[in-house]
Amino acid sequence: MRIVDILSSSPRDPSPPVGFWDKLRLVLHWSIRASFRGDIRLHMKGLCDPYEIIGAGAGFLFLWQGNTKLLIGRKNEEGELVQVISDSMLIAIPK
Repeated sequence: MRIVDILSSSPRDPSPPVGFWDKLRLVLHWSIRASFRGDIRLHMKGLCDPYEIIGAGAGFLFLWQGNTKLLIGRKNEEGELVQVISDSMLIAIPK
């Protein structure tokens, strides 16, 4: 995130600073569309300790199945920067 701050100039007005997602959209003018054949899994840890894998350290598991597409910087009705589109999505809390 610091690299994004270096690439853009500091604000000249007293408004709150722009978030880094919005800054990425303003600085980088690109779009990505990726399609996946199999399942896509994202496991997000609940704690910073890599050895704590149960309880609060378990975090979340996201699973996208069927015709999964990752869209970054593509125009859409919601104005979102990142979209993951699939036939089904599962959110779980591992034990």
